Parts: sequence; C-alpha cells; structure tokens
Amino acid sequence: PVNVVLFSLCGIYAIYWMFTTFGEMAAFLQRDEPSFLKILGLSIVTCGIYNLYWLATRCGALIQEIQQRAGVQNPENKGILYVIPIYGPYLIQEELNKAWQAPG
Repeated sequence: PVNVVLFSLCGIYAIYWMFTTFGEMAAFLQRDEPSFLKILGLSIVTCGIYNLYWLATRCGALIQEIQQRAGVQNPENKGILYVIPIYGPYLIQEELNKAWQAPG
C-alpha cells in the first residue's frame, strides 16, 4: 500500500507539473499553446499516444522559441529526447530553466 500511495503522489505531481509548466510556457509565448487541457484530453483518448507525439514534434520547437526570445545562446530543438521516460521531464525543466534564468 505504501508503494501505491507513493506512486500515486508522483503521478499527481506529474500532472501538476505539466499544468504549471505549460501555463508558464503559454504565458511567456503570449498565446494559448501549449494547452494543458488539450494535451491531457487527447492523451487520455489516445491512451498516451498523443502526448508522445506532442513531446516529439511540438515541445522541442516551443522550448527552442522560448529560449530564442529569452536570449539563450544557440538554443537547439531536442525533440525526440523529451519522450524518454524520467529523463524527458528533467530535460524539459532544464531547458526551460535556461530561458527563465537568461539575462534577456
């Protein structure tokens, strides 16, 4: 039972992290992309396939655009790397931190 509770907490935190991170990205870009509700809804309907698709195709471009606007030197689109379990969210946060901490 303890493992179930711990894993449930991680799952809830992952959803909370996505909600807040996607909100920060949309606010910085001043548009409604990425839409947490759209990504979550389509991911539920497609059993997670849409989330993998979005991470591999759109997430990298959005992070690269955020980094360019923030003045990060030589931003790159890491695309497919965001799909890797555990490492993907870590990499997303690491790349966004570069933008949030940029002097521009």
